[in-house]
Amino acid sequence: MIRSNQESGPGCCDILLMVPGDRIGCAIELKYAEDGAFDAACDEAFRQIDEKKYIDYLQQECMETIYTYAVVCYKKSCKVVCR
Repeated sequence: MIRSNQESGPGCCDILLMVPGDRIGCAIELKYAEDGAFDAACDEAFRQIDEKKYIDYLQQECMETIYTYAVVCYKKSCKVVCR
């Protein structure tokens, strides 16, 4: 199951993914890296995931394993970090 801009906590996560049978959930936050500052944009994405409690919805849906991803783009380059 994939949800885009799903309300979770006090905000809306860019993408929430759920595999109900395996009880796996993913919160994915997308960012644009101004001037190619990938690390700063990744930090901002994870800060936003934590601050706005994007995993709350996944926990309410009984997901036992939850991954968070920062997907950061700049021009034709992309960096993906999972934690």
